[in-house]
Amino acid sequence: MQFRAFFIILIISMAALIFLTFNNALTVNAQGGLDKMIEDLKADGEALKAEIKNTNLYKTGLVEGLINKVYYYKGQISVMGGGTWAYLHDVQDTLLAKIKATGEAGFTTSELASIDYFATTAAQDKIDHPSTNVFG
Repeated sequence: MQFRAFFIILIISMAALIFLTFNNALTVNAQGGLDKMIEDLKADGEALKAEIKNTNLYKTGLVEGLINKVYYYKGQISVMGGGTWAYLHDVQDTLLAKIKATGEAGFTTSELASIDYFATTAAQDKIDHPSTNVFG
């Protein structure tokens, strides 16, 4: 009887060890995928910031297209959440700085309305999703 109990405990222990090993491998793979998604989001944000910096906004009609791209990026960030909000804030700040540098005279009345709404939502995003990037 004692041998049978020992054998059952041994089998249960081995099964638990196999389960934990398999579960750990899944966790490592999932974390690697998550890290890749975050790296991709950061790269997308950097590319968008470069596009913003290299676009002439003065009376070109391109500002609304850039605003829409930032809103699309916001959707991607919203899916991830967590520590990725700082990436969105950085992109929003880049576009707002470019708009400010262009000056009010560089935009149509319709564009100014879009800019005002964008600035309001960007400010609200910082309130709703505050972020402090400790590492710069």
